[in-house]
Amino acid sequence: LDAVAAALVRAPWAAGASVNLVDLRARRMANIEVYEDQHALTEVTERMGNYSHFNMFKALGAGRLDAAQPSTLHRQARVD
Repeated sequence: LDAVAAALVRAPWAAGASVNLVDLRARRMANIEVYEDQHALTEVTERMGNYSHFNMFKALGAGRLDAAQPSTLHRQARVD
């Protein structure tokens, strides 16, 4: 997981993306948000609970890079 995550953030490759990585053997999960030359890596733990995304960045300044739409907020609230 660490090697793949490092490769994904090494150089800009996307205008905007959210990628989930899972290592079943190590029982680890991470989410990487990419926006142009910015990125954020969040290791997802059981304690955090739900870490789903619905068309809105969470770690890269939610509402700053992308405006929160009513349908996005509604769907996120349903799964939270």
